[in-house]
Amino acid sequence: MKPTSFLAVALFAATALPAMAQHNHGAHGAKPVTTAAAAEEMADGEIRNIDAAKGALLIKHGVIKSINMGAMTMEFKLPPPNKRPRGLAVGDRVDFEFYVDPTDGPTVTTLTLLPPSAPAAAAPGASR
Repeated sequence: MKPTSFLAVALFAATALPAMAQHNHGAHGAKPVTTAAAAEEMADGEIRNIDAAKGALLIKHGVIKSINMGAMTMEFKLPPPNKRPRGLAVGDRVDFEFYVDPTDGPTVTTLTLLPPSAPAAAAPGASR
């Protein structure tokens, strides 16, 4: 191969192939390939509401440093039934893992009940 032909092929490969790889194959009925899964985050919080009909939980959580999210009360999509503890109720403290789905929003993947908070100890000399 002549040096000029080799250079022409190399230039084509360097410019045309990346553009072809970015072509929208959705128009052909193919689903786009996702190279990275949504990152799962861990947090703990308190269940404020359970809306089974809507498939949602309202959880009051603390700061989630890994995604720079402040403490707040927000709605999460319920995890699948096999990832939920039995007897989940409003007021329960939970550890949970979630990710933010581009379509469904914050989605809980696992939920673990935490022991109830210990009541504050009475001050010495206080009567009960």
